[in-house]
Amino acid sequence: MRKIISVMLIMLVMASALLSSGCGKETGRTIRYAYGAEPQSLDPRKNMEYQSSLIAFQAFECLTNLSENGAAEPAGAESWEISADSLKYIFHLRKNAKWSNGEAVTAADYEYAWKTALAPSFASPGVAMFYFVKNAEAYNMGKDGVAENSVGVRAVDDFTLEVETAHPVSYLPALVAAPIFSPVNKKLVSQNDKWCNDTKSYIGNGPFKLVNYERQNKLEFVKNENYWDAGKVKSDKLVFYIVDNAATKLKMYENNQVDMTDSPPPSEIERLTKAGSARILPHMATFAYLFNTTRAPFDNIQVRMAFALAINRALITGKVLKGGQRPAMAFVSPGMPDVAKGSDFRATGGDLFKDNDIAAAKALLVSAGYPDGKGLPEIKLLFGNNEMSKSMAEIAQEMWKNNLNVNVKLESMESKALTHKKEQLDYQLVSGGWGGDYPDPNTYMEIFQTNTLNTTGYRNDKYNFMVKVANNDTDTVKRYSQMHAAEKILIDDMPFLPLYFSSFVLVAKPELQGLKLNALKYMYFKEAYIK
Repeated sequence: MRKIISVMLIMLVMASALLSSGCGKETGRTIRYAYGAEPQSLDPRKNMEYQSSLIAFQAFECLTNLSENGAAEPAGAESWEISADSLKYIFHLRKNAKWSNGEAVTAADYEYAWKTALAPSFASPGVAMFYFVKNAEAYNMGKDGVAENSVGVRAVDDFTLEVETAHPVSYLPALVAAPIFSPVNKKLVSQNDKWCNDTKSYIGNGPFKLVNYERQNKLEFVKNENYWDAGKVKSDKLVFYIVDNAATKLKMYENNQVDMTDSPPPSEIERLTKAGSARILPHMATFAYLFNTTRAPFDNIQVRMAFALAINRALITGKVLKGGQRPAMAFVSPGMPDVAKGSDFRATGGDLFKDNDIAAAKALLVSAGYPDGKGLPEIKLLFGNNEMSKSMAEIAQEMWKNNLNVNVKLESMESKALTHKKEQLDYQLVSGGWGGDYPDPNTYMEIFQTNTLNTTGYRNDKYNFMVKVANNDTDTVKRYSQMHAAEKILIDDMPFLPLYFSSFVLVAKPELQGLKLNALKYMYFKEAYIK
């Protein structure tokens, strides 16, 4: 999703080792995964980060899934059709789809899930992703006269879902593969708003069902015998161990306590590569530091730009991360399409500012009234409590000191607390990042519109207008041209400090077969098994 991504999701590695017993002595048709940080929410309607998304991908199924190359594939819907004006989509649901309690999945479950996510009182952090739906934004913003029943999603009958859009959305079938668009069981959820706090009431429609959740320890899933395609589910059980420490995760893997993990420490990448066990793939995600544009000194564009230009990204990616990441001198990551078939939005747009431009950075501080850093208020950088985040923060701290003579204090915190700080704008400078939710540049561009996804306080009416114009333009050439122009406005304002475009690392035993990753590097365990 543009999901706010975990800093540790950076590269993809396939490693070799022998399968053995491990944590909990799980054996047989069980896949054990050293997974990551505690999920922020088990409710897919509040899904905005990788850990929660990965759970939702196993326990729920959306209308579509994404393929490895980004194409929308039938999932909860077996087919769909588009109106001539491209403003209405009709999804035909599978008649044999069932919830894990055996009840039929109906179009009313999708309608209920989407509309409750949009309810102003629900406070979904990703609610802006629904704004493509007709009247969704106005309803969510509480505008007079806009009621829930005017929102453009409707169950025509039990197995037909109609979606009316506010503007043409060519990528809609791929967009609704994001977990936030999952259905929920209307009968259950409407009567129990605590449903996702107890695995007994945690009813999903995906290939697995969550049967045990021990906070700060593990999540356990078993095969959902009521899933419509249960015949293709090859594993009886999944165990996700909650371990937010790269070295510990890799140690568990090498001690045969788990079958797979991700994001090994950067210091291990060279060893794994030389051993022939490292396979690094690009990840459509951008890592950055966010500025609170409402608080001094980062309410000043010149200060923000000075901090951005004083970072040596090539040094960070080449000498520190060592995992195939690329310096980010723009916002939209490589991998997003451009207007011509097979073209890349980032390749077309190129770099939008210069890396490691110390002279310009110093001059900007002088113009801002802080020559040689003098007079700047105390600055604190907040970051996640893991090794990668700490190393990155220390490197940035050193660069700002050496290049700008600015002292930046560092503070690490647990991921949930860090997310809360962002949402409340209770920070000056904070680590963050975004992964795409669908294969279109708009998955990035919509973040910095004035909405709930924007956690920097940034507002530029011209930028908002450009993004909306691009989304309403049916001329593909003009649409992409407008998105490139909007990205240039964003970078010129620099509400965040781009650092690098990510890659993704998965460490997996050769016995693990059938694991699928979509274009956004989310994992489908549906057909995975231990050979």
